[in-house]
Amino acid sequence: MQRRKRALKKAFSVMAFATLAACGGGGGDPFLPSVPSFDDAYEVGKIILILLTGSGSWTVSGIGSDGAFYEITIAFEPDSDAFFPFTGLPGARSNKTVTLRRNGMLVATLTESTYYDRSTLVVQGTSSTDGTCSVVTSATAPPASAKPGAGGALDTSTDYNGCIAGSATQGSTTRTWSIDTENITVFFCSNETTQDVAGTVTATESVCLQAGRDGTLGSKARVTRSVPGAFSLTARN
Repeated sequence: MQRRKRALKKAFSVMAFATLAACGGGGGDPFLPSVPSFDDAYEVGKIILILLTGSGSWTVSGIGSDGAFYEITIAFEPDSDAFFPFTGLPGARSNKTVTLRRNGMLVATLTESTYYDRSTLVVQGTSSTDGTCSVVTSATAPPASAKPGAGGALDTSTDYNGCIAGSATQGSTTRTWSIDTENITVFFCSNETTQDVAGTVTATESVCLQAGRDGTLGSKARVTRSVPGAFSLTARN
């Protein structure tokens, strides 16, 4: 899930609280899920391909640890090929837009673009409408398929406060993937941990989308977000 990266984190960072696919519950290629067989494998490779080259939208909501009601809409779609601003290298491009509301009030809307090689799906990095960039420094190819309970590494990126060479380093983000279950729903999750330049964990986040055994994406989503000692949220639809 190469492009489900820091847009949500950045949307939350706009807020000053606690020190810090069809909208409304549809997305991807909706299907009516049957009771999953946890012995079956799910097509991880196809899911990642859809997330890079397809489109979809999900809206989730939940109560944060601060007592406020949050609504998050995550939408993604492919874009035209472009040069990655940080390196100047060409690549295919896809966009993810995150809209965050707190107690019904719009807090932030941020769009993050992911630049990748169309033939290999290897990601160069991401740029955001807030002016920041993340550059992938190491990546691990996930398996073609995996059973519920499985997981592994995806990539590690260096985060910068600008999108040109010489920008200051803000920290790093490490992402993993997992196939999770909740009741009768199977989710494909992208899980990330963000650290500052001193190596201190500043946030963890998991974006989970309902997955079918054939690699399609369903209507359900779950987003969890935690800032150590400051804030936590689990949002679902």
